[in-house]
Amino acid sequence: MSDNRASTDPSASNRIPDDFLKQKVFETCERLQSNWTAVSEKPAGDPSTHVSPAMHRKLLAELNLAGPDSSIADSCEIHLWKETGGGADRFEIVRPLASGGMGLVSEAIDREFDRRVALKEILPAGANDPAYRMRFQTEAEITARLDHPGIVPVYCRGRLTDGRLFYTMRLIAGEQTGTLKQAIEAFHTATPTPPSPGGRDLAWRGLIRRVIDVCNTMAYAHREGVLHRDLKPSNILLGSAGETLVVDWGLARFVHEAPVTGVGGLWTGSTDPQTTQLTVGVGTIGHAAPEQLQGDGMLASTSSDIYSLGTILYAVLTGRNPFPSRKELELEELMGRVRSGDFLPPRVVNPTIDPALEAICLKAMDRDPSQRYRQASELATDLERALADEPIAAWREPWSRSVRRWSGRHRTLLTAGTVSLTLLSLGLGALTLVQAKNRIALTREGDRLREAVAQATRERARAEELRQLAEDQTQIAEEQRENARTGEQLAINAVDQFRLLVSGSWQLSTRPEMTPLRNALLNSPLEFYRELRNRLLKEDEPSLEHLARLRDATRDLASVQLQMGDLGEAQQLYESVLALCDKALEDRSLDPAETFDWQYARASSHHTMGFALKMADNDLAHQLTEFTLAVDSLQELFKNSPTNFQVLSELAGSHFGLGHTLSSLNRLPEARTHFETAIRLQQQLIEQQPNGPQHRRQLANILANSSLVLNRLDDSAAASEQMQRADAIFGELGDNHPDNPDFRHRQTANRFNTGLALKSEGKQQEALEAFQDAVESWRRLVQEFPQSNQFQYGLRLALRALVAQLQQQNQPAQALPYIRQLVELARPNATKNTALVETRGQFLEDFHILGHVLQQAGQLPEALAVFRDAQPLATSLLEEQPGERRWIYQDIELRIHNSAYAIDPADLRAAVDRLEVRRDLARDLSEQPEASASDRQVYRNLLSVIATVQERLGDNQQSESTWQAFRESEERDPKAHPLIARLREVGAGAEPNDQNERLDLARASLRRHDFQLAARLYATALQIDPALAADRQARHCYQAAQAALRTAAAFPDPAAEPARAHRAQALRWLREELQGWREFAQNNPAAGFAGVVEWRTDPAFASVRSPDRRAHLPSDEKSAWEEFFAQVDQFLRSAQ
Repeated sequence: MSDNRASTDPSASNRIPDDFLKQKVFETCERLQSNWTAVSEKPAGDPSTHVSPAMHRKLLAELNLAGPDSSIADSCEIHLWKETGGGADRFEIVRPLASGGMGLVSEAIDREFDRRVALKEILPAGANDPAYRMRFQTEAEITARLDHPGIVPVYCRGRLTDGRLFYTMRLIAGEQTGTLKQAIEAFHTATPTPPSPGGRDLAWRGLIRRVIDVCNTMAYAHREGVLHRDLKPSNILLGSAGETLVVDWGLARFVHEAPVTGVGGLWTGSTDPQTTQLTVGVGTIGHAAPEQLQGDGMLASTSSDIYSLGTILYAVLTGRNPFPSRKELELEELMGRVRSGDFLPPRVVNPTIDPALEAICLKAMDRDPSQRYRQASELATDLERALADEPIAAWREPWSRSVRRWSGRHRTLLTAGTVSLTLLSLGLGALTLVQAKNRIALTREGDRLREAVAQATRERARAEELRQLAEDQTQIAEEQRENARTGEQLAINAVDQFRLLVSGSWQLSTRPEMTPLRNALLNSPLEFYRELRNRLLKEDEPSLEHLARLRDATRDLASVQLQMGDLGEAQQLYESVLALCDKALEDRSLDPAETFDWQYARASSHHTMGFALKMADNDLAHQLTEFTLAVDSLQELFKNSPTNFQVLSELAGSHFGLGHTLSSLNRLPEARTHFETAIRLQQQLIEQQPNGPQHRRQLANILANSSLVLNRLDDSAAASEQMQRADAIFGELGDNHPDNPDFRHRQTANRFNTGLALKSEGKQQEALEAFQDAVESWRRLVQEFPQSNQFQYGLRLALRALVAQLQQQNQPAQALPYIRQLVELARPNATKNTALVETRGQFLEDFHILGHVLQQAGQLPEALAVFRDAQPLATSLLEEQPGERRWIYQDIELRIHNSAYAIDPADLRAAVDRLEVRRDLARDLSEQPEASASDRQVYRNLLSVIATVQERLGDNQQSESTWQAFRESEERDPKAHPLIARLREVGAGAEPNDQNERLDLARASLRRHDFQLAARLYATALQIDPALAADRQARHCYQAAQAALRTAAAFPDPAAEPARAHRAQALRWLREELQGWREFAQNNPAAGFAGVVEWRTDPAFASVRSPDRRAHLPSDEKSAWEEFFAQVDQFLRSAQ
């Protein structure tokens, strides 16, 4: 694990000029820019995307502004080298392991995890050399990105107390760990003339296997887009546990990076102390490909690494490197030989080498990159075939070798053929002899016949022996097949147990940070089941037993796919299972046990698919089909086997799933029936296994869901009874199993559902208490398990319900701390650049609610700050999903909030501009054929605010034009037609039907600028029910005063009696409204201030608020209004 570097002595001849260093840093930035472009085209989650584009932009901007100082590279390093696992004090150095030109590798103890690691630090001599720091960083970065058994995993990185860089890796176990270079030297020293692979020499094959391992490792690296560029035997570690590890990735880079300069521009040259080979910025002379040494900046590629793999194979075959060392040749002559491919073929060095292996080596080391292996995996495949004495792609073998191979594999057939030919020749010779002697010596012939009979008898005996031997061999083969089946079943059982252990682990299933580990653990069963299934699929004429094994392997594979979240693949596999079941059940020869087995497999597949679709919240119609088929099939099986526990369990679960799906489809009576059946069957399960907590939890879950359906059917008594039973079971489970967070979670979820049920029954205070209990329970779970999305989601639901309940009960101050918790809970994930749209959307909604609660609680400045902070998030969501109505509504409403309290002309003008930006979007949305009432209402709300702000600016003409657009929109809205017609009837003298309609018509008249009708309706409403004046949220007196003052202002003569009467009525209402806010402000001054502050700018009050406008009023009115607004100012000062 040696690293080599140039001297860092400032007086040395190879000191790096600052301007050259700057150029190298700029080239690095160009490669980063190239990386950024490539990364932006990759899917989310790609391992090469962890360097953010923002980091690249920041680095490039800094470099463009920097001077020619060499500290640019240091600045680069600040951005790129970030500590990931604590400081150096976390590690205790035990002993040094290896040292190279720039790095020292030591064995160390990681105090945090109490494990031994390998710690690599940059040597002091190279610590100030930017080039070596960059190479050191590159090695750590790229090695950490690559996850493969042939690459040492990186744990963390940081800086030592003196600022030197370090990173830690897995410590390769064993004291005898060495390199491939040492293994090659040991082998060839012990065995100068290596035998051919046919000699089955284990050490020889072991070395070739090591090269195959390196090829497979590099095939993986190339697929990940990484080039090593310095492959050689000394960079291959051999672990004592059989590991083959590729190390020293300091010269590695990505395939898509910009080309690097050749030897002519290199300044990183140094000598490898172990090999005396020149290690340059593009590899080691003697192992680097010819194109890596060209001075024209030719881009290295995967072919360059394959060339290096060929040099490693050359060393294994011959015991020497293909080119001389620096001791034997000058640099230029050595590089010339590499470029021209001037080296001795392996069989010239050692004629005993297999020609196939020589052909593989020469193809990998071809001067022309296009003639080499295209992929490292192809090189590995040829080596595997050569070891197996199979034909290879790199060499057209002579026919004699093919014949020899065929003969060796068909010796029995060749022997029999030879014997047959010999017998035929003897027979022909005997016939010729008989004919030549003209039937002489008949006695001898008779003797021969007798001998022939005896020979036939002996042959029959031999045939009998062979037949018996064949029978014995058949029996042995059958026993071997049975042993193979037994072994396979034992393997399946072991893998099943492992899979169930992993999938049944609560920590692995519910904690997000454990998901990679869980999937990694499940990947082994996945590959096992996939390989088993593929092997079983190859049978041309499968037996029924074979089909059953294929069915079970397919079901197991589908189950693992489901657990890993691949619903689509699992669904296809379950469909294959159903097809196998249908095929098998067509066989009339099935006995009852086999029939039951296949019918159960089919029913269970429908059951599992139903729940898989349900968990994915996917396709209710498909869910309904799967659960219906499962219920029908399992019910038939249950009739024939009422004591079968597994059938009973899945039948209860299928009824529950079917009930849940029917309730989602609003088919409530049918859902109720299936829930009742599920409850009855689940109780039977508990009777059979009374000590199983999981069965009791499932019963409580069914009861809770059934209670919700009963509530929707208005059977509140039955709903309450079932919810109480569920509460009791969940409470018992949570109390008896406090160490089981899942039971506590279910207990809390049921308490939350109880709150929803109580709220629907009108029991508001009891619902509030249930929501508070749920919030506290989930908060404790989140504190114990902060990474659990399930618990955080539950806490968010409970907080939202609690805030809504407190708002409904007019307790905004009490709701405020809970909505703050809700926002802070969502903030960490929602504010990440990588957060999903839905996550950021939920955070936006929570943030919006916080603003409303602050506004309701009178915290006006903070509410405005929240609305301002939320606006960019709403705008970004709308830009990502332009047609999404949620973001349109949120964006427009936030713009309205941010404009509501503008006072200064500049702020008012900015508010108009901010609102007008969305006017066309809202209009187009409201005029679409499929526009909803909400679409049209959002547009009219926007218009009303724009018109009001325009009026405050004094732009009355524009304001009236906007109000006209408002009225035209309302006229086009079919849902508004009844209201408009009713307004006309009441305006013509008809009476409203009741007080609620009177208030609705009053508000509509005020919106439509029919101020006289609005004033009349408000006056009548307040006269009928004086208590309306105390409603601070509805502000009836304030709106009545607006209507009255607008009506008075319409009279040309301010002194006219009707105008005076309307102003006097408005003054009475406003005095009453102000008194109400005074009383309200005693407990909440901020809310009182928020309720009155807009009176200073309300255009409806302009005729009595402005001294210039008041000058036209009669003197008694003028003094009364002056006194009133002085009281308003005094109240605002005291409240503020």
